[in-house]
Amino acid sequence: TIAVRCLSQTPFDLDTTFRTEIDPWYVSSVLPLGSGQLIVSGMFKFPGDLDFYSLARLNQDGTKDPSFYTSGLGGGKLVEWSGMYYVGTSQTVRRILPTGYLDPDWTEMNAGPYFSSLQGGDYHVYPDGRVLLTGYHNLDDTIRGFVGGYNLIWFSNQGYLDTTRTHRAGDGTLYRIAELPDGRFVCGGYMTEFEGHATTNVFRVYADGAYDTTFAAPITWEFPQILRPLPDGRILCGGAFKVTGDPDTFSLVRLRTDGSLDPTFNNHLQTRFDHSSDVAYAPITSISVLDDARYLITGAFTSIDGVERRSIAVVDTAGNLLDDPIGEAVGCGPYEYMSFTYASMRGAVMAPSGDWYVFGAYHG
Repeated sequence: TIAVRCLSQTPFDLDTTFRTEIDPWYVSSVLPLGSGQLIVSGMFKFPGDLDFYSLARLNQDGTKDPSFYTSGLGGGKLVEWSGMYYVGTSQTVRRILPTGYLDPDWTEMNAGPYFSSLQGGDYHVYPDGRVLLTGYHNLDDTIRGFVGGYNLIWFSNQGYLDTTRTHRAGDGTLYRIAELPDGRFVCGGYMTEFEGHATTNVFRVYADGAYDTTFAAPITWEFPQILRPLPDGRILCGGAFKVTGDPDTFSLVRLRTDGSLDPTFNNHLQTRFDHSSDVAYAPITSISVLDDARYLITGAFTSIDGVERRSIAVVDTAGNLLDDPIGEAVGCGPYEYMSFTYASMRGAVMAPSGDWYVFGAYHG
């Protein structure tokens, strides 16, 4: 269920010198380090563990690094900053030292004044260590007039609510955020209104969080699991969602700079997941750039356009499935845990060496 390393030659060969000892449950994020080690976040056990952990460091061969404090401090997305690591939890964000312990210069968000976490989402880290948090959370800053539920909330690089910023609110929860090349952000979640503007589940805001009325995306059911901005301002959206006026469930689309579907892209790539009663709900959860002509995608799918592709595949930049092999097989296998079948690769990340780590909840 954890990262296996794939070499980029020929084009993907499984590196059998890398073996993890993680079995249950899943890995949600990995952060390769220059040393060849990697930080892993999720919910997992090593052999002999009685309890689950959510943060650990692995050696180059995949074994647990005992010098790193394996703990329950993580669970979500990892971002490296200034030799330390930000990690998302179910509700907030923490900053971790290279030893694995919580950075004493970072205040747990709920410990500061004015903020109480409710529903977690995503986050963005600025170069100076400030954090923009999404989700749905409660503010009680009566001095500056921020009281009630908010979706875009800024924090200082010490974990305190940034009282110099204008926090932003809508009528739902924001689960995804990604910075665009011009400093604006694209956001995804369950929304019908944001900052007084009628909106869909994907919208764009300016750098200060103000709603961008020049962008209108047609996604109205569910939301993208991954938002991948492109250098020209267009946006790749992966997940399992619906768009206005079409009964199909979409898994990969490209939005133009105004939010409309890009007609030059194959927006009707059909993914299926055979291990679920709802086979059409087969979200793409990561999109990585392989080169100028190809994207590597992963997710909870067993086929794409009727072709067997178990959670990992390659498409061209127009959204068409390619025949590129992923090792000797075509993906990962299933396993049962707590009466549920898991068989998904959550993501793929390139290491400084040029190798790729793929990770998620799967066997084989």
